[in-house]
This record gives sequence, C-alpha cells and structure tokens, in this order.
Amino acid sequence: MKKYNFRYYFKNYRFSSLFLKNFLTILLVLYLPLSLTCLGISLYFQSAWFDEVTSAAEGAVANVQEIVDTVQTNVMAAAINTASDTSVNRFVLTDEWDFPSYEVAQNIKGVMRDLVVSSGEYIDSIYVYSDRNGYLLSNSVSSSSATFFDMEWLPYCLEQSQSLSQWTWGRSGVSQLGVRQPYISTAGSVPYSISGTTEGFVVINLSGRWIAELVTQRGTAPLRDFFILDRGGRLLFSLDSGRLGGTLEEAGYPAGGPGDARLFTAEDGQKLWISCSPPSENGWLYVAVNSLEEYDRSVSSMQGVVWVLLFALFLVSIGVAYVVSLKVFLPIQNVIEMMDDPKSFYDQNTGKKGGAGYNELRYITASFLQTITKTERAEQELIQYVTRLKETQTALLQAQINPHFLYNTLQTINFMAISLTKSDNQVSKAIGMLSSMFSQMMQVDSNTIPIRDELDYCRSYLDLELLRHGGEFSVEWDVDESLLDCFTVKLTLQPILENAIKYGLDNPDEPGKIRIRLFAREDAVVFAVEDNGRGADDARIAQMNESLGDVSPFIGTHIGVRNVHERIGLVFGSGYGLTFRRSEQGGVAAFISIPKTMEAGKPAP
Repeated sequence: MKKYNFRYYFKNYRFSSLFLKNFLTILLVLYLPLSLTCLGISLYFQSAWFDEVTSAAEGAVANVQEIVDTVQTNVMAAAINTASDTSVNRFVLTDEWDFPSYEVAQNIKGVMRDLVVSSGEYIDSIYVYSDRNGYLLSNSVSSSSATFFDMEWLPYCLEQSQSLSQWTWGRSGVSQLGVRQPYISTAGSVPYSISGTTEGFVVINLSGRWIAELVTQRGTAPLRDFFILDRGGRLLFSLDSGRLGGTLEEAGYPAGGPGDARLFTAEDGQKLWISCSPPSENGWLYVAVNSLEEYDRSVSSMQGVVWVLLFALFLVSIGVAYVVSLKVFLPIQNVIEMMDDPKSFYDQNTGKKGGAGYNELRYITASFLQTITKTERAEQELIQYVTRLKETQTALLQAQINPHFLYNTLQTINFMAISLTKSDNQVSKAIGMLSSMFSQMMQVDSNTIPIRDELDYCRSYLDLELLRHGGEFSVEWDVDESLLDCFTVKLTLQPILENAIKYGLDNPDEPGKIRIRLFAREDAVVFAVEDNGRGADDARIAQMNESLGDVSPFIGTHIGVRNVHERIGLVFGSGYGLTFRRSEQGGVAAFISIPKTMEAGKPAP
C-alpha cells in the first residue's frame, strides 16, 4: 500500500476527525432538513388523503340526498294528485256489488301508466285500493285484495290513516313474481283530506333497488353500508333489506344527528367513517358508512416508503461524507508528499503534461460543459417552440373549417323548423344531423382521432349529401376493419368526399358513383376516394399535385383539399399527405397516406 493515499490515513485514524466533521456537517445540512421535509410531506399527504376521503364520502351522501329528496317530493305530490283524481275517488267509493264502469278503471290505469313512464325507473309500482269493494288496481295486474300478491302494507295503512292523511315508511314487499324486494312506500287516504273517513288508499312504491344502484354509482368506494332514516329514526332504506323498520343502533352503528361525521371502530376492528347528511325538508337522515381500510393501507405504505427513504438518505450522507473527505484530502496528499520528499515531488510533477495547469484545465472543462448544457437547453427550447408553432398553425388551419356561427345558426333554424310543425320533421332531422357534424368539427382540442370516428363522421356527411342530391349518386365502401383503431388527422376524408361529389356528378352519361377504400401499404394507412365523373387529363392531374406543394398563404374559400394536405404534413411529417391520379372508374382518384399508428399523433418536430 502506498503511504501517501486516503486509505492509509483513514486506516491509521489520522483522517478520522476530518471525516467526522464532514459527516456531522452533511447530517445537519442535508439529512436533517430532508428528513424533516419527508416527515412533513408524509403528515401532509396523510391529512390530505383523510380530508379527501371524508369529503368525498360527505359529498356522495349529499348527492344521493338531493336526488332521493327530489324524487320523494315528486312521489308525494303524485300520491296526492292520484288520491284527488275523480276516477280514483269514484272507484274507491263504489260499493262491492256496484263495480264502476270500464272507463273509470281505464282512466285510473292511464294515470298509473303516465306516472310510471314519467318517473323513469324509481317508481316500481302503484296501488289504488278500495276498502268498500275490496278490490285493488295496480299498474301491473288488478284483482281482489284477497288474491293480490302484495297486501302486507294494508294493516299499517289502516293504523296510520286514523291520524294522518299521508305517510311514508320502509318495507320489504313482494313482487308479482313472488320475489321479496325493498320499497320506500308512500300512501295517502282516499278521499284525500286532513280529517275525514278513509274509504281506500293510494300506495306508490319507490324502488329500493333503484336507490341501491344510485348509492353504488354516486357513493365513494369502499362503501360498507348506507341508510335512510325517517323523522322517528326508523330505517326507510338499507343495503340489507332485513333491517328495514329498525334503528341505526340495531344495525350496529351509533346514532347521530344531521351533519354529524365521525370515526367508528366496528366489532371486527375495522375503522369506519360515518357521514350523516344535513337536515332535509322531509326530515329524512342519510347515513353512509365507508371503510377506511384502503386509506390505512395507503398510509402504511407511505410510511414504509418514508422510512426506507430516510434510511437511504442516511447511507447517502455517509457516502457523500466519504467522497467529500476524499476530495478534500487529495490536495493535502500532494502537500504531504511535497513536504516528505520535495525533490522527488518536483521531479515527478515537472515532467507531467499540464501538471502545472491542472486548475486552469479544470476551469476550461467546466466552462465547456456549461456551454454544452446551455446549447442543449437552447435546442430543447427551440424544439418546443417549433412544436408549439406547428400546433398553433395546425389549430389555425383547423379553425379555417370550423364555422362556429353556422353551427349556432343551424340550431336556431332547427328550433324554428320544429316550432312550425310542432314536432320533429325531415327538415329538422337533416338540420340536426348537420349541426352535429359542425359540433364535431369545432372540437379542436386534439389534432388526431381514430379512423373509426372519422369514417362515422363521413358516413353522416354522405347521408346528408344523398338526401340533398336525391340519390343522384351511390357510395361503395371497401374498408380494412383492422385499421379502424389507427389514428388520423381530424377531418381528413370529408373535404376529399365533398370534392369528389362536386366533380363526380358532372357526367350526364351515367349515375354518379363514389368509391371509398381503406387499406394498408407497408407501414402506412391509405385512404382512396374515386369518382366516375368526367375526370381530368394528365396535365390537369399534374397541376393539381403541384398545387399541393404551394407554400403561399391560404387566400379565399376553396382551401379544403390543400388544407388536408397541409395538416397531415404538420402532424405526421412531409413524407405523408395527398396525391391525385386518374381513376379506373373514369374520374379522379385521391390517395391520402398517413403513418400506421395506434396512438394519438403529435405534431412532427
């Protein structure tokens, strides 16, 4: 081992004080601040995650509450309106042996049908029951109360009708198929009055399955349970229908007031977050029980990462202290060598090339590296600038065929056409299709779309053209289905089709025909659009291809075809774009070449 080296002094403890000082310095300057920062970030994210989880749970409860309260308000109003209906009152007040006419029954059936249709999926069934004649009408089947499949609600209604004109409760009912399912039922006395004799009831059953689906869709995962309680604290709804009519305590959860939110540990040791809704107009309380198991796992994982990171930082501190000490020791080593043997040190360093200019060489190298770094940064900024410039140019070219005002005008004309006939008509349908097309053209947030979407848009456009021209031409499609998920520049094909229709219908000898092909050629995807018009000679075809390379700015309105060629070049590069040839059908054939890519394209650098 050479005497004048780092290992020698480190082994013999002559360097230990320098290493210790460097280590303590790095520990205070590097490790301690980074450790405190990691711990602070950990605590911050832990608090932020918890706030996010609880806020999402409370927001989901409020969302469900808003929807269900609105639906229940409509149900209560529907129950009152139905109980006040003339036909319903005639049916309920009819004696047992004097059954009302078929017209009355059909009127009631119509009322039920209208309610079910207008309510969507949240009203499961509607009953109109007459205590006088013992008969029950529903939106599905009608029969006497003795044979009707769901009559468990009747005793409760008889009890409530002694003091109330309308009431709501949660129950487990029986469907027409004999299957048990949860309901939130709202009933009203008939004739409807605050006080008076009750001759029958109107019962509207709100589907518990619809509420369960709503809770599942609008709730936050992982959702353990969800409850709706009435003013008296009884369960109107629960994901477990066997709990209906009970209390929250009987379900195993602590009772809470409106707006309460708290942690709760279940019997199995799982941490839960219980969110209660704020007060609602009907006095119902909505309670969501969310599991914090996933949150706890995330916190534990983050804490594990933090401890590993702190340990890694400690090892890095030791390594940095060692490297710094080594670098600091190198000039000391030269001094020690010179002091121990000046002549030998002089002889060794005098003959070294650049020995005396070591510091200058190091300075020049650092300056050179700094210059390279600045150059690379400038190149990156230039690339970003060119990319943004091309994106801006692409958006500008796209905007040239985005007539926003025309879209709004078509919408206005559409409403006027509907108002004239008081219903949809062919004109309204055509205007609606055209408005939809302009709406898609105005979506310029992305330069590229899947070929599948481009072809769907073109089919809509061709349908409108066929409608406009009265079937004066036909369209033939030849599409390779495996290429539909590749990406192309938006509005690639439609301007070419417009051009083909315009010039393809100028042949009076035969009906117009447009042929559209999509096929692969090596690593490229090719669109081909051919017509059977009068066509063009070779000189005209050459002139058309030459005009595509014109770099002058667009002037005027006839820019559709060249616009397509320019945008393809900006997005995919100059090797792709549009070319014209003579068609085998007698007209002109346009070929569009783009790269075969399964990802959204970006502007070519």
